[in-house]
Amino acid sequence: MIITIKNINMMDYKRLVLYTALAACFSACGNDTLLDTEMQPDGKMELSLSSGIEVVQASTRGSLSQDTQFNQDALIDVFISESATGAATTTYDQPLVAKATDASGTLAFKSGSGYTTDNPQYWPTSGNGVNIYAWYPQDKMGANIEATSVTFTIHTTTEDTKTVSDQSSDITASDLMWGRPSSNPVSRTSSAVQLTFKHLLTKVRVVLEAGNGVAATELQNATIRLNDVFTSVTVTDLKDPTASGKLTTNTSPDADKADYVYVLKDGDGTTDDANSNVCVIPPQALTSITVILNSGGVLTATVSDALAASTAYKYTLTVTNTALAVSSTIDTWG
Repeated sequence: MIITIKNINMMDYKRLVLYTALAACFSACGNDTLLDTEMQPDGKMELSLSSGIEVVQASTRGSLSQDTQFNQDALIDVFISESATGAATTTYDQPLVAKATDASGTLAFKSGSGYTTDNPQYWPTSGNGVNIYAWYPQDKMGANIEATSVTFTIHTTTEDTKTVSDQSSDITASDLMWGRPSSNPVSRTSSAVQLTFKHLLTKVRVVLEAGNGVAATELQNATIRLNDVFTSVTVTDLKDPTASGKLTTNTSPDADKADYVYVLKDGDGTTDDANSNVCVIPPQALTSITVILNSGGVLTATVSDALAASTAYKYTLTVTNTALAVSSTIDTWG
């Protein structure tokens, strides 16, 4: 569009120049690449993160505390590197530690004792983007994102005297997760970079139901034992452990095994929620489950399921005075 201006005096001309400059400024303010309000006085722009976990498709019953979002104060290892064809202009500690500052996915880089000191990070001064990979739990996968063999071992609950809260800590410490942005590299932006995490191991939920000859009260605080569970996995690609063959359960003859023992949640012995509990174990073939009732009765059910990674399984065990009847369902976990 062409605008023709006629008979303009000097005062009007000055006003026109001023209005044109203001319009250009306001237009630039709407574009991060032209004028960024997050720019530091020294020209640096802070790099910030947020997080989310792939949603479990199963019912919320029997859920883990971190099924869909990290608990507040959870610590995560974050590997950041400049996307450069030559020498990088900006380097980062490997890994950095990010803390969940709330229950909605906000992450903040921290350092120092207890990771309480703010440790802000900035985009490369070259203007390049960055590659970002992240792992949870913190301090379990080493300091080299290029490593080709890292072993992770779950926390096995092997004492039937543990409380439910004790078990929750073991479960959280066993829930191996890996995260990254929707794509790498990530271009410079003033918005928080969203990291999406994926559960890598297997979630097992056991529900007890009272059958013939068994009072519901006998199920209160019963003990469940997953027998002969392999306890570790090896990751050979920390940038993408979901690729075929990049995460394997250690099942060699001398691999560590344990009976994974946990008690049911406190309850009246009559509801699904009260009569269940969950655990996280490496993907593997599960062979049997044992139930120890309040009365001291011990019942074992044989199962023959190949438990897949990133998958949730629910076993319903109907307890009678002589046996366990087993049914199972499979739900996508991530």
